[in-house]
Amino acid sequence: MRFADIRQNFDLGYDGLDARTAEVMIRSRFQGAGPVAGGEAVYRWKRGFHLYARGSGGLISGLDEGSRIETNDAARTLYADTPLSVRKVVPTVSLGVGGGFQYRSFSFRAGYEVTHWFGIADHVRFSSDVAPGALAPHSGNLSLDGLFLQFGLTF
Repeated sequence: MRFADIRQNFDLGYDGLDARTAEVMIRSRFQGAGPVAGGEAVYRWKRGFHLYARGSGGLISGLDEGSRIETNDAARTLYADTPLSVRKVVPTVSLGVGGGFQYRSFSFRAGYEVTHWFGIADHVRFSSDVAPGALAPHSGNLSLDGLFLQFGLTF
């Protein structure tokens, strides 16, 4: 099982020309849980050293809540306030490769891992400056990647 509480806040400030201490605030939060399944392949080398690859995938069901607020005149003029709440299933995939060392009950691993969440954040965008109120939904993905170190002790 995987549990998720992913939040994104994006704040912009404008000042100049028609914008007088104007702000655009975009908020997104996804909360959910779901099953994840995966596997790992290990190539054992000499004297406890090994190479490995692992992968997993899952479907996370949850609630995506977001809003877009646009103001001017130091928040005294409201141009837009568009809340959005959607219940959905988000596919997720993780892939990792690396190497390690194991001696009896002690293990050490290092590697690189990539995780991708498909369509996790929905936002509302204004599609036209000429037609006020013309909205278009936009879905965004989330990718996380990086190096990792893992120490283990089994007993």
